[in-house]
Amino acid sequence: MKDLEKILEYQKVDIDLRRIYDKIEKSDDYKKMELAKAEFNNDRKAGIHCEEQAQLLVSTQEEFAAQRAALTEELERLILIVENNEDDEAIEGNIEQLEDIRKRLFDFEKKVNETQNKMEGVVNNYKEANEAGRKHKQAYMTAKNKIEKLKEENNDKIEELTKKLSDMEREIDPSAMEIYRSVTAEGKYPAFVEAYHNTEDDMYSCRGCGIALSQKRKSELLEDGACRCETCRRIIYKN
Repeated sequence: MKDLEKILEYQKVDIDLRRIYDKIEKSDDYKKMELAKAEFNNDRKAGIHCEEQAQLLVSTQEEFAAQRAALTEELERLILIVENNEDDEAIEGNIEQLEDIRKRLFDFEKKVNETQNKMEGVVNNYKEANEAGRKHKQAYMTAKNKIEKLKEENNDKIEELTKKLSDMEREIDPSAMEIYRSVTAEGKYPAFVEAYHNTEDDMYSCRGCGIALSQKRKSELLEDGACRCETCRRIIYKN
């Protein structure tokens, strides 16, 4: 493979840089920061859900209020009719209507009270979500500040290695760099590994995943000096 030695040197520097980032990203404070961030987002979603529930309950209460007002008006109208009517039959019919309206108003009161209780529950949940969100945000900021400090402590080394990689990259064949990036993008370090040769059975395997090469890949390795692992997709080279 073209520029194999250069890409191997590049890989060494890149792995050194990756170790620094791993030190940061695998620290307890980084885990705390990510956890607090996820919990804060959950709290925010819970708050939004409470707001949506509250809007629905307010709409329901407004509907109940309008229906109750209409029934109350009808109740008052019928009371006047009963009070001013001397026809016993008509009075009896109006009284039945009055009882029906009173029953419906009673049912409305129950529904209104239930809705009010739900609203109080939603308000409490909203307050709890906001309070939890405040605490998780604080935890996030505390952890983030510690991570920023850790980054700052390693900043000089990160800049040094990053510049070195940039300088080295200009000397490497673009196609080799493209292959390197495609493998490391999958989180596979190292991307280029030396072939392991078992002299007893003359078999070659990948040092990245440990799987033996097929006869086709073995032929490529021996003829071209490098091949791609069919299992982990790393580049296997032979010295």
